[in-house]
Formats: sequence, C-alpha cells, structure tokens
Amino acid sequence: MALLRRDTRVQTIGKRKRTRALSRVPWARIRNVVLVVVGIMLLIWGVQYSRVRADRKQALMEILRLQEAVRKFRWDHERCPYDLEELKNPPAGGQPYYRRTLEDPWGRPYHMVCPGRTFEDSADVQSAGPDGDLDTADDVRPH
Repeated sequence: MALLRRDTRVQTIGKRKRTRALSRVPWARIRNVVLVVVGIMLLIWGVQYSRVRADRKQALMEILRLQEAVRKFRWDHERCPYDLEELKNPPAGGQPYYRRTLEDPWGRPYHMVCPGRTFEDSADVQSAGPDGDLDTADDVRPH
C-alpha cells in the first residue's frame, strides 16, 4: 500500500515555496493509457468484424451463383453434376456454366449436395465459413 500513499514534497516556484501532495502513481497517465489501449482494441475488433461480415456476404453471393449454374446444368443435361468442377468443364466440351473460382473467401472449396434437400430443383451449396469445419454455427448457406 506504500504505492498508494501520498507523499508531500516542497516545490520551489520563483521565490515562493509551496507544498503540494505528489502521488507516486500518476493516475491520470494510467487512465489515459488504458483508454487509448481500449480504443485501439475496439477499432481493431470493428475492422475485423466488418471484414468477416463482408466475406460472409461475398460467399453467400457466390453460393447463389453456383446454385443457378447447377440449375442450368440440370436443365440441359437432365442430371446433377458430379462435382462443382463439372460446372467449369461441362461434358462434351460445351460452354462453362460457371467461370469464377470454386473457393470461398477463406480459400476453401464450396460443398455441394445434389439434388438438394432444401433446393430440390438445384443443389444445396455451402461454405464451411471462417473456421473451415462443416456443420458449425459459422457455415454460410442460403436459407
């Protein structure tokens, strides 16, 4: 508790002597440092949160495009594609149904179940999300 005890010092200003209580711990500085650190942490968290949210939105848009490509493939070939790669390289050398990358914003492949349980005329396509594990709370899939 010696750290919290106030110390009385004599301070000379010009010709006058003045006594004032000096603290061993500059509380105002500590408070300011804590506020700056908390502010920086909140700023970093906000940037990270907005980045994850944007990645999730991008993944959802790609999933909807993939589902539309699967629907067109099924209409033309009367069967489901064997995998998503078949949308880029269709049988008999036809035009590709999907030209973009088949990876989600986190660099992992999308997963497809065809015919879909939720979308029967297309396929259920989902991303494993930021953690990379399927069937967890952070998976990206249309509802």
